[in-house]
Amino acid sequence: MSDVSLKLKEMMDMYSAGKSDIQVMKALRITKAMFNDYYKKHEPFRRVVDQGRVDSEAWWVEQGQLALHSEARFNSTVWQLNMKNRFGWAEKTDSTTNVDPAQKSTEELERELKDYMQAKQPAAH
Repeated sequence: MSDVSLKLKEMMDMYSAGKSDIQVMKALRITKAMFNDYYKKHEPFRRVVDQGRVDSEAWWVEQGQLALHSEARFNSTVWQLNMKNRFGWAEKTDSTTNVDPAQKSTEELERELKDYMQAKQPAAH
């Protein structure tokens, strides 16, 4: 196995254990600029990083799920803050945006359809 293949395998293993880009950079002994340059120019590196980020987020999601069923002490606030900062998670702030139609009442759906159809009709002269 080549040195590059070993490094890519090491990266995959790290991401699979929930590690971040910065921890991978440290292990590879490269700067952020080098990491970003490799990411832009080297397809195999980019594929490993992209999949690795998914694997890392999945690892953290799994840790949260495991903690729900564990009797061990778990700080959900810290976990949630970590997910927001690392993976761009956000609080749902507007419950009316993108509401699943299955969650709406028949009356709401009928009103929306009526409003839509009226807006589509040509204006009377």
